Amino acid sequence: MQPNAHNDAEPPVEVSVALDGMQARAWLTGRELPSADFVEEALRVLGVRNGVDRAAIERMLEENVPYAKHVVASGRLPVDEEDGKLILKCRPVERPSPKVLENGAVDYKDLGMVQQCAAGQILAIRIQPSGGEDGMDVYGNVMPKGKGKNAPPLPAGKNVLLASDGLSLLAGLTGQIKFEGGKISVEPSLVIYTDVGPSTGNIDFIGTVKVEGGVWAGFSIKASEDIEIAGIAENAMLDAGRSISVSGGIRGGLKSIVKAGLDVTAKFIESAEVRAGGAVHADSILNCSVWSGSDIVVSGKTGVLVGGKAVAARRVIAKTIGSTKAVLTEIEVGHDPVMLDRYKALKAQYKTLKEELERYSRIAPQTLKESMKDSEKARVVRTLQTKINIRDKLGVTQKMLKDTLDKLEGVKGAVYAGVIRQGAKVVIGNAVMYVRSDLGKCSLVNEGGRIAIRRIEEGGA
Repeated sequence: MQPNAHNDAEPPVEVSVALDGMQARAWLTGRELPSADFVEEALRVLGVRNGVDRAAIERMLEENVPYAKHVVASGRLPVDEEDGKLILKCRPVERPSPKVLENGAVDYKDLGMVQQCAAGQILAIRIQPSGGEDGMDVYGNVMPKGKGKNAPPLPAGKNVLLASDGLSLLAGLTGQIKFEGGKISVEPSLVIYTDVGPSTGNIDFIGTVKVEGGVWAGFSIKASEDIEIAGIAENAMLDAGRSISVSGGIRGGLKSIVKAGLDVTAKFIESAEVRAGGAVHADSILNCSVWSGSDIVVSGKTGVLVGGKAVAARRVIAKTIGSTKAVLTEIEVGHDPVMLDRYKALKAQYKTLKEELERYSRIAPQTLKESMKDSEKARVVRTLQTKINIRDKLGVTQKMLKDTLDKLEGVKGAVYAGVIRQGAKVVIGNAVMYVRSDLGKCSLVNEGGRIAIRRIEEGGA
């Protein structure tokens, strides 16, 4: 086609447009060589307004090959939007596997079977359809982009929240992430329906842990709140921010340590170390080291406390303390275990500081002398300053030691028992008593720095 429709002579260039309007081609007819502007005008006559390639026109004119077709205008195809999608920040644990440590070793007790989250943590994100671009043919007609599919709805289960924009799923509380029926939920407690052992690995959970079985030897459970075990904890490590309950009992060993911020309750406790911020309750306690910030109560059918050491801030209550074989059983009351530990640590620190002060007193000169060299004077100054610092620390430690001791002596305690067997040792505050012969139903208290025995009549308290 030629720009001048009234000229009957063959034009120097012909142009055509594809049926879909996405390309325009041009070719020279072999007559006089037209200008690039002439070719662009020929395109405009056909209605081509978009995607004209001036460089392609100039190459065609430079090559000057008659009837060789050149693409001189191109449209732009539309780019469809990306489909919306759901991004899960957590996924179901299909097959627990041991953790590989940095040194290449494998921890077969850390299987990563529990997914935890903190309140407010993002669990899933819904991404809306996005991107894409409208197209345009060579005539300038807009070719709309394809719309993307909407993302699936957020899989909101129990104890989760939607963000204000509706595009994020947040944990409503701290706990375990669970996937059930295509939904994401958060449970404040972790329920183990079997034993804690090789199939579960160790458990470390933010919240409450409930075990419907027992705990195998060598495995551990740590919970920020409560631990509830239906079976027996066998030579296991239990650590709870609040209370521990073991319906089947605690059977300890070399590595058995039970720690609770509040109470510890068990059917029985054997050969274990137990530390409770609150009370300890059991039907029997045998050969254990038990510390309680409140009471140690051994009741039930047997109510026997035999062997080991039991320390309680307030009271020890048992049907029987000690055994007929005169097994050493140590009972201490009137001591807050935490405060007692602090007292022992301060006492050790005081001893160390006192020894250091004595050592520096022997090696440090009392005064500086003019005859000393500058380096020697500097060394003496450092030594004297160290001595002063140690003396100051010793004074502070001594005061803290006295304050702690005053608090310890201010704690009142008592022992109540149906029978206290020969061989038991009882400490109440600053008073000590070795039981030389069996004591019948009685209570023991500290009266004026000595332990007094008060008989309890049948039916009495």
